[in-house]
Amino acid sequence: MQTMWLLVVYALILVIGEAIVVAIGLTFLDRRYPSLSVPVSVLLYLAVFFLGWKLAVRVTEPRDAKSQVSAVPENL
Repeated sequence: MQTMWLLVVYALILVIGEAIVVAIGLTFLDRRYPSLSVPVSVLLYLAVFFLGWKLAVRVTEPRDAKSQVSAVPENL
């Protein structure tokens, strides 16, 4: 069940992030810097996938996972 929640959160982050990238590309980059529009948009597009996954994992991480990691003895 946690895996499904992770994918749902990731999909929502992607939709919101890509909408922001498109808005930035169409309103700012395309009008002011047409030659930079495509490279910057592609870079932002890929960054949303990477950062979206990191954010989704952090958001869906169980609250007690951090305390369990510190409770493991170091002598193993």
